[in-house]
Amino acid sequence: MIGSEDFESGGIPVDSKVMLRKTFVVSKEVITKQYGTLRPESFAKYHRAFCRYFECGT
Repeated sequence: MIGSEDFESGGIPVDSKVMLRKTFVVSKEVITKQYGTLRPESFAKYHRAFCRYFECGT
């Protein structure tokens, strides 16, 4: 779960499940809103989980 405590600034309206297996690429041009910035520790946690799932290394 990802929640407001994972953000350095901003946040999301409700705690949400991170769906690692449902990743997709989005062009920066179509991003219309930014909810916040993840804390470095939170980013590292989700990055490690992503790389464990997809066996990409760190």
